[in-house]
Amino acid sequence: MTTPAPPPPASVGELPAAAWGLSWSFLGGQVIGAATAGFQDESAWPLSILLAVALVGFFSHGVLRARMVRTVLVGLLLGIAALAETVAVVAGDAREVVSLAVTGVQLACFVWFVRTPWFAWQRERPEGGPSVAPLMAIAVAVGVLGGLMGADGSA
Repeated sequence: MTTPAPPPPASVGELPAAAWGLSWSFLGGQVIGAATAGFQDESAWPLSILLAVALVGFFSHGVLRARMVRTVLVGLLLGIAALAETVAVVAGDAREVVSLAVTGVQLACFVWFVRTPWFAWQRERPEGGPSVAPLMAIAVAVGVLGGLMGADGSA
């Protein structure tokens, strides 16, 4: 006998606030990164934007739909980023304080989101529910900004 899927959360008609917070935290991080790092050479934009949008879209959709491999990978990357930025701040790189704060907000929003009833409901791969298209639009914007910034050439 199979266990029936849990009922949808009471707020199934809307996306959880945690999902919005997570999305906006990543967009805010990209805006801050663009303001501080600037953009790469225009000749690299098309391919870089395409790759960034594809990667961000793939992982964002996976996290929003509670696909565990993508969710765990995003959580690990956020944890590693927080650890690396903490080490940089402790080593005296004051420029990393803002990056650490942004990553801390992103990590907090990520934990908040994966603990929501909506996330648990998505793990059951339910039919119906609200569209994640508005959040995916934010993910596309994050990817575009990431593609415009490109890789940090100072390392």
